[in-house]
Amino acid sequence: MSYECIALQETDIARRVANQLKRDLHIVHYREFADGEVHVSLSDYEQYAGKTVVIIQSTGDPVNEHTMGVAFLAHALKNAGAAKVIAVIPYLGYARQERSAIEGKPGSVAVIAKLFESSGIDEMIVVDLHEPRAIDFFSIPVHNVAAQPVIAQHIKQQLDSLSGVCLIAPDKGAEQYVQQVAHMLSVGTLTFSKERFAADQTRVLGHEGSCVGTTAIMIDDIIATGGTAINVADTLPQMGYQEIMGYFVHPVLAGTAIEKIAKSSFEKIFVSNTLPLKKAAQESAKIAVFDVSAILVEKLESLLS
Repeated sequence: MSYECIALQETDIARRVANQLKRDLHIVHYREFADGEVHVSLSDYEQYAGKTVVIIQSTGDPVNEHTMGVAFLAHALKNAGAAKVIAVIPYLGYARQERSAIEGKPGSVAVIAKLFESSGIDEMIVVDLHEPRAIDFFSIPVHNVAAQPVIAQHIKQQLDSLSGVCLIAPDKGAEQYVQQVAHMLSVGTLTFSKERFAADQTRVLGHEGSCVGTTAIMIDDIIATGGTAINVADTLPQMGYQEIMGYFVHPVLAGTAIEKIAKSSFEKIFVSNTLPLKKAAQESAKIAVFDVSAILVEKLESLLS
């Protein structure tokens, strides 16, 4: 099959995916006008005619700019005669807003679904949606690939032994995800519970599980403000854990998260390359990156074959 790879900007994950597919990564003409409008244009329209085109672009910070950029890019590609547009969106902005404040009504992600579908996207690949039910709002195929095998393999590479390792779910929402990684590693888990007393503020209430060890590895799909993760991490030394690590798929790292991580009980946190790291995170001794491009390439190859 003849296909091309394209992105709004050259990111680590876009470059890696294109390289593994043995394709050039085309970067569009992408800018923002003085009034805030986003403009996307292609340098050579004819090269996309009749082809499948793979867009590789997360819609993280700035979320609205990247979301509109992806939609406009898909629209431009279809105008150029692209036969099919597959959007690889490792981190999908608004995916956490699957519920409305009005009981039984869809949340904001339903609007994003309509936007992407009307722009010309035929199929999507995402990584670890915070709420998998967000897929239900799309009428196009959406493939939600899991990073758990990558996390499990990376943990094995980091540690000489899994003896004394406990995997930590920072809240009930992460419990199933963490248990699946624990099954891959044959280790135990602890699940913490929390109470939310403000929009981005929580306190630890307790935990359940029978795992006892000296190395705690917290796992979750997103680290945003870091409040819950850090609160839980700071209770772990009192429980006898001497080494505290974290694995978080999507490094949103909003607000003062990076500064709080630096002062926390975490010895190291590993985040994936689904989002580019902010400069302060790149310079942090406590934050490192693991690569999830291989799981995207595997899914793409199955769709492109």
